[in-house]
Amino acid sequence: MIADCYVNTSVKLLILKGIFVLFLLVGCASQAPVVRPDLDFVAKGKLGVKLGDKGYSASFSWQQFAAGYAIDVWGPLGQGRTKLRGNAASMRVIRGDEVLAEGPPELVMQTHLGWSVPLDVLPAWISGRSDTDSTIEGAVYDPMQRLIEFQQANWHVSFSRFHDAGPDARPGRIVARSGVKKVTVLVRQFTQ
Repeated sequence: MIADCYVNTSVKLLILKGIFVLFLLVGCASQAPVVRPDLDFVAKGKLGVKLGDKGYSASFSWQQFAAGYAIDVWGPLGQGRTKLRGNAASMRVIRGDEVLAEGPPELVMQTHLGWSVPLDVLPAWISGRSDTDSTIEGAVYDPMQRLIEFQQANWHVSFSRFHDAGPDARPGRIVARSGVKKVTVLVRQFTQ
């Protein structure tokens, strides 16, 4: 009798938890996203960094603003979620509510994440173009006049898997190489 009461109570609690989660998900889904007027783009996808024989990969959500960026990176199943907040001059690495590091972006990433990406030019590359503040060399275009290969800021860059047709198409895959470093960005979602 006591065991039956315990089972009934456990089942009721499980059902109540399920209903709570359902209401929570419905409530989150119905909220409109906050739109900021200085937002350049939001990109989501996967990032891979290879340094010789070492490799790192993460999922990312990137918000690019006129004055900086807010990038979240995480491993499989959301593990190790890390926030990168900053601009061209300075970055903060945040895990939870704790600021782990602050300083020059590439140095901070290399020191605290074990890898770095060229954040000064990567926003332009994600948008499907070269960075206007850096010289471009060896530009190659496909028959649709889409930029598919070039060198910039000591990186050899290639674009592929375009989401759209025409010269303003955005690449779904960006591969950049510099020495023994290779950065691959797969953009699954992009909104401007």
